[in-house]
Amino acid sequence: MSDLGTVLGATGIESAINGVWNSNTALAAAVPVNRLITGRVPPSEEMPYVRLEPEGGREMVRTNASLYSAVNIHFHIWSDTYDVGNAVAGLIQAAFASIAFNWGRGAVLDMKLDGPPVSRQATTPEIKAWETTVNFTCSTWQQRQD
Repeated sequence: MSDLGTVLGATGIESAINGVWNSNTALAAAVPVNRLITGRVPPSEEMPYVRLEPEGGREMVRTNASLYSAVNIHFHIWSDTYDVGNAVAGLIQAAFASIAFNWGRGAVLDMKLDGPPVSRQATTPEIKAWETTVNFTCSTWQQRQD
């Protein structure tokens, strides 16, 4: 873990999202892949940056070898202005809505956008920024590990 949270690179859905992000030139130009992170981010982080927050999956179907789940993915975009956050949110929506991609032992079968982006201004003594959140529900498949 770095001082700026965890830069994505682990195996699993986070790593696969990292790969999709890195291969999208518009998205990578707006927010370089080294500013797509998980974990806690100190307020001094250069903006814009995106904190990826995957929520645990809800099991939908289990077979003898596979597990199909619904996983919520939240992209928290932190920026100096509303306009920058809103622009990055549009790029995330364009890059991830309704796509499918693989990772080492599984795949995202579909990413469904959960409503429009939501923005709020954070004005604490430590943070003066805009947070814009883009939410998806992912249908996933993975090899069972149990």
